[in-house]
Amino acid sequence: MPRSEAQAGSTPSRARLTDNTNLEDVSDWLTKILIGIGIAEFDDIVTYLGEIGDLVGQGMGGEGLASGNKIIAVSSILYGFVCGFLFYYFWARVSFLKLLKDAHQESAGAPMG
Repeated sequence: MPRSEAQAGSTPSRARLTDNTNLEDVSDWLTKILIGIGIAEFDDIVTYLGEIGDLVGQGMGGEGLASGNKIIAVSSILYGFVCGFLFYYFWARVSFLKLLKDAHQESAGAPMG
């Protein structure tokens, strides 16, 4: 997330946006927590994913492991999580940054009220 940084000797309206490391710090912190929980609770996570796969697989029709519905269900859920994370990560780094820069430029030209 960008933050406004006034350049030395410049007027406040000439501030530029620089990367804010707060989001990166929070992201690193959450990553460490999730990895720690994942390592400590790996067996429970695998069991839980298997149960979800059983339930969703039964809803898809077919019985038993031969139908492959459980594998398809778990794979689809994991695929959705990974794609969703990547989509919003890249959106925040590309599109959201542009929106913030545009809003900052508009507010710099607008009178304060």
